[in-house]
Amino acid sequence: MEHQARSRVRTGATVVAHRPPIPPAIKRNTLLLAVTQAFVGVGNQMVPALGAMIVLQLLGSPALAGIATGTLGGCRFLVAYPIGALHGSPRPTRGAGAGTARAQSRDLWDTSRSGRAV
Repeated sequence: MEHQARSRVRTGATVVAHRPPIPPAIKRNTLLLAVTQAFVGVGNQMVPALGAMIVLQLLGSPALAGIATGTLGGCRFLVAYPIGALHGSPRPTRGAGAGTARAQSRDLWDTSRSGRAV
């Protein structure tokens, strides 16, 4: 139907605008980005899901079930903290570090009280 509409001379009929094809490099990069995000998402979801079960099997203590998630949060903080130097300030903001530390301590507190991962 698009072909018929484009080939007509301008009359009262609706004319469909021709869209240029998407370049192959953009299609390829979009696919690679989607695959990369899928792998990162799977990895980040497996730590909280399986980490508690693995720690429970290895150590036998439900009180330590949140250690895998806590370690992941600590590693995220260690990676993200130096990034503050890239956004233009002479040192990373203290607010980001305080917020991350508060969230981690809350998660550890909840885990120790309930005996299960949060």
